[in-house]
Amino acid sequence: MSLAAFTKIKLLGKGSYGSVYEVKRNVDGKKYAMKEINLKFLSMKEEEESLNEIRILASFRHQNITKFKEAFIAEDKLYIVTELVDGGDLLQLIKRRKMTKRYFNEDTIWSIFIQICLGLHYLHDRYQVCKCVLNN
Repeated sequence: MSLAAFTKIKLLGKGSYGSVYEVKRNVDGKKYAMKEINLKFLSMKEEEESLNEIRILASFRHQNITKFKEAFIAEDKLYIVTELVDGGDLLQLIKRRKMTKRYFNEDTIWSIFIQICLGLHYLHDRYQVCKCVLNN
């Protein structure tokens, strides 16, 4: 794939390595999340970490972990395409619920907690440490 195969819809977030966009694949209209990392501003170590992230993401196969779709380099930027999670991340969901005073019931809290535990268990079984978990 190439960058021309996608249309940016909106910015989902920014991090230390780059930005994440909601994108639409032009051929079929399917939506994905696309992480954009500017390689020009990365040290060799950071560039290696980004490439390692791709290898790790590509190896994951679990219902509670975002699925990797593809990665490519274009215009001095690394693009990592993953499935788009409906509703955003957990922090966004918590903030939206708090703003509208629609708090989670206990069953929902347990369900979320169990899903997180199952995903982390999968990672730990494979001796993988996800920097996104450690950073948040």
